[in-house]
Amino acid sequence: MNSLNNGFCDQARITSTPGPAIRPGFHRWLTVTLDTVLTWFERARSRRELAKLDDRLLHDIGVARTDADNESRKPFWKD
Repeated sequence: MNSLNNGFCDQARITSTPGPAIRPGFHRWLTVTLDTVLTWFERARSRRELAKLDDRLLHDIGVARTDADNESRKPFWKD
């Protein structure tokens, strides 16, 4: 037995117990929730950016000022 492996790791491996079991579906719930929150952040950011555009830039992307104003006023949770 070398000085780096004195058997301690083997003993720890034997006596350790696995962590608590995670309920089935929790990962799915977490993924959906995280995805929703990230979508809200992106939606809020893009609406703030849209509100900053001047009429020339809006014309370049083919969006009317009234449409841009209406979209930028929507709350982040509305699609």
